[in-house]
Amino acid sequence: MTQEDIHRDEWVAFCESFGREHQDWLVNVEVLHQNGAKDIVGHSALLENIAVSPDGPDPGKILISISKTEEERRVHEVARPEAIRVEKNDRGAHESLLIESDNGDTTIICLHSPSLPDDFTELSTTQ
Repeated sequence: MTQEDIHRDEWVAFCESFGREHQDWLVNVEVLHQNGAKDIVGHSALLENIAVSPDGPDPGKILISISKTEEERRVHEVARPEAIRVEKNDRGAHESLLIESDNGDTTIICLHSPSLPDDFTELSTTQ
């Protein structure tokens, strides 16, 4: 697995592209706090969007939108981001996105797989 730092001037375009590319993928979102504690923001949720909300010349926050159902949507806010890193597997595919805030906390978005359409039915190959 490799890790790539995203340059600050590329954050807006990268987050838009990453969010579009992985929209409706199943994800886990968690926050690792500087003190070692961990909070689960969403488990097996659908990624809806990732957006950078500027605060003057600096990014003020990064908003991560996830949902379990149409009624159960959640937006997680990473205030004062300092770094964005993407982890890729040996084939170059995205595995996770790490967003570090200035207080030392790290929000991790772990990608699992694209969600399947509601009408998906498994094909049987029995003979």
